[in-house]
Amino acid sequence: MKTRCISFYIFLFLFTDAGLAWAGDPFAGSAIYADHCVSCHGGDGSGEVAGTPSFRGGALMSKGEFELRDRVKIGKDLMPGFGGILTEEQIDDVVTYIRTFN
Repeated sequence: MKTRCISFYIFLFLFTDAGLAWAGDPFAGSAIYADHCVSCHGGDGSGEVAGTPSFRGGALMSKGEFELRDRVKIGKDLMPGFGGILTEEQIDDVVTYIRTFN
């Protein structure tokens, strides 16, 4: 019984948003953020341009990894999509980096 319980938690960690939270490289994400994001979102992630969401908490940062990745890929409102500009790995890296602001 105990082994089943441990296996269940390992499964949850590996195959849910919780297990993917730090899938990218925050150091590589920092460089990508500096190149593509800092002008609107600011150096500390608080948002430089009016209407730009903050990465320092709030509703946006409570979203799962898949939703944040889609936001980077597709864009929303004033933010352009970076799906054709950044690779999947780079998107993972930048999402992991913006999690460090929270």
